[in-house]
Amino acid sequence: MSALEKAKEAAFLAGQYVAQESFVSADEIMQLARSGEVESGSRVLDLCCGIGGPALHLVSETNCDLLGVDLNEASIETARRRAQESNLRAEFLVAEVPPKLDRRFDQVMVLETVLAFRDKKSLLRSIHGLLEVHGCLLVTLEEGAPLNAREQRRMPHSDTVWLTPLDDFLQLLNKSGFAVKALMEFTESHRLTASRLAEEYRRNAEQIGRELGPATVSGLIESHELWSEWMENGRVRKYGIVAEKD
Repeated sequence: MSALEKAKEAAFLAGQYVAQESFVSADEIMQLARSGEVESGSRVLDLCCGIGGPALHLVSETNCDLLGVDLNEASIETARRRAQESNLRAEFLVAEVPPKLDRRFDQVMVLETVLAFRDKKSLLRSIHGLLEVHGCLLVTLEEGAPLNAREQRRMPHSDTVWLTPLDDFLQLLNKSGFAVKALMEFTESHRLTASRLAEEYRRNAEQIGRELGPATVSGLIESHELWSEWMENGRVRKYGIVAEKD
């Protein structure tokens, strides 16, 4: 296990780290899955799956039929290796998100990455087209007004941080052909996780720096401290949403 992975595992509460590259916990993943009626044989598409942590956790817990998609080839290679090592059956594909596929799914999962899409309207319409009738979108939302110029300067890689007010996102879901089934707030748990991650990254900065470089470690610490600050003062709130295709 790398120094980065060890730091992440130490930051999460016992049993909650499943190689996710985000703040969402194992229990929260399953909370969304239950609300979206993921079960054995469900056809699930995980968009921006990264190294497949939440995806493989879902397969392990539900025996669903899962396809993970990400543009990062190295991440997909890692996801495939982890699936093989865990003796779990899942398919992982290198492709643009959202992908152009000739099959439909019972659930589409977008965890901790919807903020990277500036054009959420197009994203939701594409997801709508990938779902079967009455299929469900499982998504986490970073909620808040768009970053101002000062906030953009403070946040590393701010060009991938496009916050959305909750009411705007719910209206966009409705206009895109979705009906909200469940809305759950994750702000406090994610704030605590962000704070603990920042602490672990700082504590293990030298070891992680040897793997990723000092600049990357500094960016990780800065961004996680900022997320924790914003969730504490109400600038950002975190939600889990399950929405059904009409």
